Amino acid sequence: MARLPDTRSRRIPCYFNEQPNTVWFASDLTTLTRYGSVVTTPDVTALGWFLLAEDITHPRTCVAGVNELIGGRRIAIGDTGTLSAELWSPWMLTGPDKIMDDPVTAASSLRETITACVGAVTAGPKTILLRLSGGLDSSILAAALKVGGSQFAGLNLVTDNPRGDERDFARCVANHLGVSLFERKRQVNDVALLQSQAGEIPRPSARSFTQASSRLSVDVAHAIGADLVVDGGGGDQLFCSLRTARMAADCLLSPSGEGRFWTTAASLARLAEVSTLHVAWRAWAVRCRTSPALHFPIDLRFLEAELRDMAQLAVAHPWLVAPQDALPGKAGHIAALLQAQTFVRGANVVEELPLISPLMSQPIVELCLRIPTWLTVEQATDRAIARRAFAPLLPVSIIGRQSKGSPDSFVIELFEANRTTIRRMLLDGQLAALGLLDLETLARSISDDRPVAGVDFYRIMRLVDVEAWLRAL
Repeated sequence: MARLPDTRSRRIPCYFNEQPNTVWFASDLTTLTRYGSVVTTPDVTALGWFLLAEDITHPRTCVAGVNELIGGRRIAIGDTGTLSAELWSPWMLTGPDKIMDDPVTAASSLRETITACVGAVTAGPKTILLRLSGGLDSSILAAALKVGGSQFAGLNLVTDNPRGDERDFARCVANHLGVSLFERKRQVNDVALLQSQAGEIPRPSARSFTQASSRLSVDVAHAIGADLVVDGGGGDQLFCSLRTARMAADCLLSPSGEGRFWTTAASLARLAEVSTLHVAWRAWAVRCRTSPALHFPIDLRFLEAELRDMAQLAVAHPWLVAPQDALPGKAGHIAALLQAQTFVRGANVVEELPLISPLMSQPIVELCLRIPTWLTVEQATDRAIARRAFAPLLPVSIIGRQSKGSPDSFVIELFEANRTTIRRMLLDGQLAALGLLDLETLARSISDDRPVAGVDFYRIMRLVDVEAWLRAL
């Protein structure tokens, strides 16, 4: 019997196709198709799950006959076929005996672990290109690279909209650390909506707007001789940027949180701009629930109503099954880590060069799971332990930064510049032919030529990404 464990940080995927007397394994779809007995046709049920809740990674992929060994599990191959079993779970790090409830110790351990992991996963390349937004997460990565003595330069990507222009923050970090910074503007012409960067992946995980980021990263990397690109992907979720009363409820349920309820509630109230009593009331309501589990959201926008029947299976994941004595805030943290894995997987597609997100390294993830949620909102800041950990190494303006840039303005540019193409792709495409879309509502939204508002444009562009992936199969 052979056993194959999975790397929990999901850096190397493991796909497999099971045939009588044979199981084929590969890290990409092309290899599995070439040597296995896989015909690249969509699995409509799994695709429906993906559209409803793309942040949940299922063993069953969106290509018929292709399965994935998902994070934290192992597969045993015997005479009767394959059997999957749990190898690791984030809940293993959250028990009362695991909690690291001293903020000074937690910050020191986090800084040491991040520095060690970043040094390990970036060892080898002579020059590294860091996507440096100037946000907290990429700035922490920059500081860790500097401490480790890595030769690296920063790349800041800009949009026309001020929300997507973080050059001042990136310059502040680069000047403080004494590293070069390149600034490039994302261009609509750098994105081909009909193409998908997820052609080697049995899920439509790539996002079209990242094509511009990939192209600019490759150009700058070649110019400076870099053979690795890194980013701070996953940091928001990893360092716990949650702002929910569940975190205050953790204080009520854990002996380690005793005496910290009101300060935590006050911090959350300031972050959410509500009263402390409001947060306290919500926390007590959470405290009285029978289960700490989080109800993972589904997204039915522009989908056929019948897909609602798939909702329960779409959000089924072992990490969302919380132990009865689990803390509700930590359940939210773990759910956020699922989102981080999906984001990192979708973003880390750079043609010609490897792109990694070192902050999602396993030792860092395990340490962050041990830090109680109430410590992450100290003094009315999110990700408080991460801020404390790297305060000696970064400018005060970066450590205290609460604002966050967004690529949304660039996605809006893509949407407005390609309405005709988008309409044709979605209303006459494969998603429509598979009966997965609410075509009437979708057509009405695409044809609305008023200035883009709300968030539906982002959902439509996500459907475009899925359609492009289907056409690439």
